[in-house]
Order: sequence, then C-alpha cells, then structure tokens
Amino acid sequence: MEPARRRGVGPARVTPKAAPSGREVRIRALDSVPRSAGSGLEPELVYRFVSASFATVEVLVDGQPEYAGSASVLGDDEAGDLYLLTNRHVVKHKVRRGAVVTYRARFLKDENHDAALDFMSAKEDLAVLRLTRPGGDHPALTLRPRSALAVGQRVFALGSPLGLKATFTAGIISALRDDSLQTDATVDHGSSGGPLLDAEGRLCGVITRGNAKKNYNFAIYADAVADMLAERRGR
Repeated sequence: MEPARRRGVGPARVTPKAAPSGREVRIRALDSVPRSAGSGLEPELVYRFVSASFATVEVLVDGQPEYAGSASVLGDDEAGDLYLLTNRHVVKHKVRRGAVVTYRARFLKDENHDAALDFMSAKEDLAVLRLTRPGGDHPALTLRPRSALAVGQRVFALGSPLGLKATFTAGIISALRDDSLQTDATVDHGSSGGPLLDAEGRLCGVITRGNAKKNYNFAIYADAVADMLAERRGR
C-alpha cells in the first residue's frame, strides 16, 4: 500500500541514508498475556489507550509535504529521544535531484515534531524515525507475538488514510500468512506504517499493504520488529 501522495515529483534521487543514533531503543517486550479478562476492552477504550502512541508521518521535500503515512511509538532511549515505527516505503522515495528531504511527526492535539531517519530494515518493510527529546506523554506500544494470535480475533487499525488523521477501524484476523497477518479492518493509502492492534491495545502488526476496494489487507507481524532492532544493533 502506497503512502498518500501530496504533490507530484520529478526525477530522481533516493531519500538520504538512515543514521542510527547508536543508542539502544527501549521497547515493551513481546507479550502474550492479556491485561483484562473476557474478550478485551471496548473499542473506545482501546482508542483512548493507544491514541497518544500514534503519529502521522509527513515526508517533506524542500520544506513542502510530498507524502504522508502513519506510525506508532516504538520506544525511547536513555537520552530521552523517542522512536517511531513505520514502513520503509513510507520514508523512502525518489525525489528531485538536489532536493532536501526531511520528516515531520504529527501527534494528536496538534503536537508536531521534526524527525530524523534512524534506521531502515534491509529485510522487512520497516523503518524507524527518531524524535529528539520531544517531551509529552507518548508511551510505547507493547508488542504481541504471532504465537498469541488466532484467526477470528478482533483487531483495530489506526492510521491516516487519504489524509484523514487518526482513523480507527475494526475487523478481525482473517488469516495468519507465512510473512504477514491478513485482516479485514479497513485501511487505505496513508494507513501504511500504522499499528494493527489487538483488543487489549497491543501491537500485533504494522499495516503495510492491502486492497481498499476488496478489503483484504496485510500487516507485518510484531515479531519482525524485534528482528529489525537486532538488525539495527548490528549496523
């Protein structure tokens, strides 16, 4: 699924290389134990629980928004920097030769921050953006492993499809494919990089592609996020 495109671009150089901070990202480890009894939280409580952990990502070329996608809070580091999880294809583009590419994260309540490209995975469609000591209350989402998922479980997608900031939709896990989780939760261009959440507000996948008309959509398993961080440590 493509990020939402704001303006046309000409030919072409690739987005600048990522520059990892060199500091360990502190995450909420993979968790398979429910936090509440029964079938989980009501949808409005899930949204309230995770909304401060969501951001819309803008890719700016020469200071002007060209593309937009979605992201969630992955963790922080000892220096107080905050790390956002998104798709590689949200942040990596070909742009006009000589153009300057920058990133901006927009949280709810009109809280905006400049972001730096910290890491892009060579193995998965995943990337990390870094915000320098942004302050505020933006907790990391707990990761839920594939082993704790089952077809038919209720899930929620949070993203900014077609520029519609922080759109929250519901569905189920339709299938557990080899490389991705399939869901019927509605997403569209601009949802890429956003979290797919279970009924406890844990991140079970990162939305990456789909078919908005036929409503079969896919997310990368949260397990791949831990693998990506190991890849980042090896750089």
